[in-house]
Amino acid sequence: MLKKTRLVVSPLLACMIFLLLPAISFAAPNHPTQPFTTPALATFTGLVTHGNNKGALITGGLSLDVGGAFVGTFNETNGAKSSVQGQFDQQNNITFTFSHGSETYLTAQGTLFAPGKFTGVFQLLDNGRQVASGIWSWQFVGPGGAPVVGLAFGGVTTSGPDKGTKYYGAIALNDQTWTGSFHTPNGRFTDASAQIMKSGNIIITFHFPSGDVIARGKPIVNGIETGYDGSLSGPKLKDHGEWRAYFFSFSF
Repeated sequence: MLKKTRLVVSPLLACMIFLLLPAISFAAPNHPTQPFTTPALATFTGLVTHGNNKGALITGGLSLDVGGAFVGTFNETNGAKSSVQGQFDQQNNITFTFSHGSETYLTAQGTLFAPGKFTGVFQLLDNGRQVASGIWSWQFVGPGGAPVVGLAFGGVTTSGPDKGTKYYGAIALNDQTWTGSFHTPNGRFTDASAQIMKSGNIIITFHFPSGDVIARGKPIVNGIETGYDGSLSGPKLKDHGEWRAYFFSFSF
């Protein structure tokens, strides 16, 4: 049910600006409609654009057994889990649902637009009745058990030439090389990389065509959620802002 779903709402989302970003670096299945059942990991991020909780974000990790159809688990930053069921068709379209118990709270439709990358629309349900809708993207980031770290990221440029620009979406990083990708609900992707300092602080770099955006932060704890927050700079010299990100898992 919708009331069981954690929707992250921020007043900053009222003037959301999505960036047009380049391709990512993670290897992904070239043709998801081909039969394979190896467990796979993916990141999902969605934005409610109409109805209840407009402006809310839904971001987390997917752990899936994938063939022509797939089942698995969606993991949120607060540890909440949802059951996932869906299927691909021969035209590379995808349909899927998120459910708590026997009750479906999200239905989604989309299409493959690049290897391992999907985008589409979703509907939020409450007791079987649609109460909201939005846009989403997801990306396959590795096979089951791959060393992947997921972060739900939100940032905003508060001063400088790009004041008001928002960065919201899912980060996936290899926990050995600390390289990976970032994608937004409308299906735009860029390369990302990170450094963990001896102090425990982090530096995340988003590699945009217009220049790097750098997020420097320190560890934070919010109840059972853990992550980082701090300052944002770039891509232009006088661009500065703030950000926060929380970890999510890829457990079944």
